[in-house]
Amino acid sequence: MKDLHQLKIFLKVAEVGSVGKASAQLRIAQPALSRQIRLLEEETGTPLFTRQWRGMKLTAAGIELRRSITGAVKELDQALANIRSMSETPSGRVRFGLVSTLSPVITGRIAQRVAAEFPSITLAIADGFSLHLVEWLHRGDLDFAIVCGSVIDLHMSADELLVDELVLIGSPKSGLDPSQPVSVKELAALPLALPSNPNGMRRIIEAAAAKLRVKLDVRFEGDSLSILTALAASGVGHAVVPLSSVIHAQKTGATEVKYAPIVRPKLTKQLILARNSEAELTPSAAKVHRVVREEVARAVRSGNLQGAHLLFDLKKTA
Repeated sequence: MKDLHQLKIFLKVAEVGSVGKASAQLRIAQPALSRQIRLLEEETGTPLFTRQWRGMKLTAAGIELRRSITGAVKELDQALANIRSMSETPSGRVRFGLVSTLSPVITGRIAQRVAAEFPSITLAIADGFSLHLVEWLHRGDLDFAIVCGSVIDLHMSADELLVDELVLIGSPKSGLDPSQPVSVKELAALPLALPSNPNGMRRIIEAAAAKLRVKLDVRFEGDSLSILTALAASGVGHAVVPLSSVIHAQKTGATEVKYAPIVRPKLTKQLILARNSEAELTPSAAKVHRVVREEVARAVRSGNLQGAHLLFDLKKTA
């Protein structure tokens, strides 16, 4: 469908503001991409972009075209994907995201399952903090994602997955011990490395501190599990991360940190499997969605997600 291809090129250039960036992301040669934009402008009879040395900027006509076609292009693209996926063999591209704290534990197993059971599916995986994943879901860049939050608060189609315990981590010399819990009040006396705001784990930690009227000493901010763990391991600060992430890192030898449970109150975060309410999963995406749920359940039951508790019964939802 040549015209749909042309419109998708237009939307991508409008999004990134550069022919060069759009060319790299779409993997289309710049001359061919520029030609499609020129053909669309000839068809509409008006310039859609102003060419500047800094990039491409939409004209008034371009803004109106983008407003008018964005929803229709996504719906048509989705419909074509659905039809392609109705064949006997699931195929096509499925885009899945998950929080970085969970990624090291289950990503490899999910990829193995999809490769073995659905070899014609191309699985695109992204990890990050929930804020970014939810934004990508709303933009249609992901089919579904594991994010931190509650089904009610997120205002998206979602299934409850698990509750994960949060613990305090520090360097090998920190003196932290799994048998010696640390209270939330005691966190106030420690230099901390936390995710930047707004972030699900950050909100959980700060809400608990605010309820006890204690102020946290946040010295560093890190927007990935690997950064938070590295900061804690270096001794410059303590971090709060899921227990399952710590256990997995210790088992694999990925890092050397000590940890202690957090009490009064115990801190937990809830993970859900969310998708955009306005978009139905393709048959291929639905199959990967099922694999993700099964692998989360398997990881919890096998102890690979120690400290996590399932919020669903896989048998009842199969």
